[in-house]
Amino acid sequence: MDPPKILLESTFLRAIADPADDHHQRAVGSYLQLLQQYEDRQILLVAVSDHLRLFRTWRHVGPLAPVDELYVGFQHRRAAHRALQLAANDDPDRALTLVMCERHSVTRVATFDPFFAAYELELTPSATAALDSGDETSVDGRAVDGS
Repeated sequence: MDPPKILLESTFLRAIADPADDHHQRAVGSYLQLLQQYEDRQILLVAVSDHLRLFRTWRHVGPLAPVDELYVGFQHRRAAHRALQLAANDDPDRALTLVMCERHSVTRVATFDPFFAAYELELTPSATAALDSGDETSVDGRAVDGS
């Protein structure tokens, strides 16, 4: 039996990768905690393949190596398109994220997008996850800015 999946949403991935992002420190701190849980085999880290495409240099050998891709197929895009027509949601990326969560039984999402709070998802990082120290700015021994 696989441990529960945590989806790293695009706002969270961008915050990890961009030191200038307002949420960078919280993202790195939260990601380091998620990595520890991953190493302890308590969770699986996943992300939508479309979101990971932006971080190719960090895949397989970088900080995002432990993250499994949820590959987007035609049926996922079609379901996201239908969801856009039925709801007030006008963002195809958000709709696709919700479809992938549903199809892959993901109930926990690492995000900084308040949009997802309206759904039955456990969101991380919590509001108290801010880091105070500046020494945790690397993931897997690499500078978070990719250097």
